Amino acid sequence: MADHNSPLLNVGIQLDVATAAAGQLHLIAGSHLGTSPVPTDEQVARLPTTAITTEPGDVTVHCGHILHAEPPPTDRTASGRRAIYVTFVPPLTFDGAAASRSRSNLDGRPRGDGAIRRMLGAG
Repeated sequence: MADHNSPLLNVGIQLDVATAAAGQLHLIAGSHLGTSPVPTDEQVARLPTTAITTEPGDVTVHCGHILHAEPPPTDRTASGRRAIYVTFVPPLTFDGAAASRSRSNLDGRPRGDGAIRRMLGAG
């Protein structure tokens, strides 16, 4: 992994097949290289995405700062994708949350303008 501060670690246990038809996680390629502001609509249009295809029982792991979203399934009759996610956040993360609100959504407010979700067709 790149040398940067990413206190959130997401571990997903996949319960169903994850494909475009059933729904699957998409990552913005290169966003693992460092923490940066959420890109604008214009920037998002030029960013490559990587779709993660999984089988039941697969385990996925990604840092929480990696830009990601799940577009709706392409097959509207599909049952969707189920997964169990566990997120590790060191307690020290919350000690500095007030100072970093502009770079995180630890306060529960949405982050960014929804450009990534719109690009992936998820909202």
